Amino acid sequence: MEAPDAKFETLADAEGFDSLDAKLAAALAKLATGHLGRRMTHAIEVAAKSDAMVGGRQLLHIVYNHYKISDEIGLVYNFSDLMAVKLRGDNALEGFLLSWDSVLDGMSEEPSVMVK
Repeated sequence: MEAPDAKFETLADAEGFDSLDAKLAAALAKLATGHLGRRMTHAIEVAAKSDAMVGGRQLLHIVYNHYKISDEIGLVYNFSDLMAVKLRGDNALEGFLLSWDSVLDGMSEEPSVMVK
């Protein structure tokens, strides 16, 4: 899925992992909502018209493409974005850490070790 040359059609073959592929497809289809869910539903409906099934690897490919950051737009944070991450309440540590890590991952330059 992450390979730059991976194509939706080539991922149809589960390569011997049919059961796992079906379970992945069911889980992804169940969890997807909004625009991503509509994209997945559309792919499932198109496949059903030709008596085919969409595999889990194919649905995961749709998810990866949905959240892929284009090189033109880019996701670039800076140090001030990192300092803007706030801990909102005593029970919000997990959300804080997720936001912190997301900003760190999106920074064009890695901050010094003292910040991490």
